[in-house]
Amino acid sequence: MIRLNTETANDLIALARSGKNRSVETVLKELVQKYMVLQRRSATVVDSNELRRLIRQLEEVANGTRDTERDTDKNAIKRLGEMGDPEAIEVLARVSRKCVLLDMKWAAQAAIEKIKEANR
Repeated sequence: MIRLNTETANDLIALARSGKNRSVETVLKELVQKYMVLQRRSATVVDSNELRRLIRQLEEVANGTRDTERDTDKNAIKRLGEMGDPEAIEVLARVSRKCVLLDMKWAAQAAIEKIKEANR
């Protein structure tokens, strides 16, 4: 798996935050998906519609565009962990960093670990 040193990772994060248009964000996401996210090797079949819906739901929480609905969002986090799709890691990491509710942070971290374990 490709790893970035701290300086490079921080540079990319700063670039993404300073981007005034969607193209910077799009390029960075594509780079992450292509080179850094684990490729799923499990035989688990994932409903892509459910995956997208759950990711969108948690993106709204991470971006602060809607208030957290603790139980609903916590269930979404757990479900993404069960699904084991590496595509969910990015949004789960943002929820873990930005959410003020400790149980949500812990659930997101646990889901990330579950996804990583499923894809080893």
